[in-house]
Amino acid sequence: MKQIKFLMMALMVMTSFVMTSCLDSDGDGESSYAHFVRVNSSSFYGATTFVDGNGTILYPTTTSLASTGYSTDESTWSADFLYITYVLAENTSSTQSSYNIELKGYVVCDGDPVQLCNSAEIESICTNEAPICALTDSYYNYPFMFDKSILYMPIYYRYSGTATDVEQHTMTLACNMEEITSDSKELVFYLCHDAGTDKSTSSGAVNNYGYNIAQAVSRFSTIVGEEPTTIVVKVKENEYSTELPETYTVYKANYLASAIFSKQYN
Repeated sequence: MKQIKFLMMALMVMTSFVMTSCLDSDGDGESSYAHFVRVNSSSFYGATTFVDGNGTILYPTTTSLASTGYSTDESTWSADFLYITYVLAENTSSTQSSYNIELKGYVVCDGDPVQLCNSAEIESICTNEAPICALTDSYYNYPFMFDKSILYMPIYYRYSGTATDVEQHTMTLACNMEEITSDSKELVFYLCHDAGTDKSTSSGAVNNYGYNIAQAVSRFSTIVGEEPTTIVVKVKENEYSTELPETYTVYKANYLASAIFSKQYN
């Protein structure tokens, strides 16, 4: 994954996950909008549509998909989760339940594929593990379920400050299938941060990822007989050095509701 693209996110307004007006662009009364969306995989005839955190469907015009390069960008062809900026298309009311939009920009925010593995494989994935600072950003967003498939996570970590080094950092989300039993209620993931050869802590960055955990939820449901009530993410945190702590910081998100979270240590 080309992680450098996600540094752009720190410069953008990221507090809105549903439709929220941001600016009166160019003073002409035209409001622009910016937030995260799910790419609607159920679109008919290959048409591109987006769904926001309220379930509102956004229909980008063909001309705006072309002008932004979205139509020909191969990274969007299998994308699940985006951050987009747009304006309402002409004759579209902001009170409707769906909108025609003029897409102005986008960033693909998919996390790497979630790894379903056993205990030994998790240890292998996390062999070169480095701590992160926290699973939050400057707006105090924490992990939550954007919908029943996408787990949103803002990952705050340290790096040297150079583009070359930031590309070394990978964030792998892994699920130990051996921990799931017939009476499990929580689906547990481990976030493994590999910093490569970058051991510097001079600069900070926040990567905003949407991890598709649908396969893990399906496997959980097969074993338990029902969906999980809680999504748990365990991560090693150290904001001040590269020393890896012995204990995990644990984040919890309600699987059935957006933006319900807690944080604990154990």
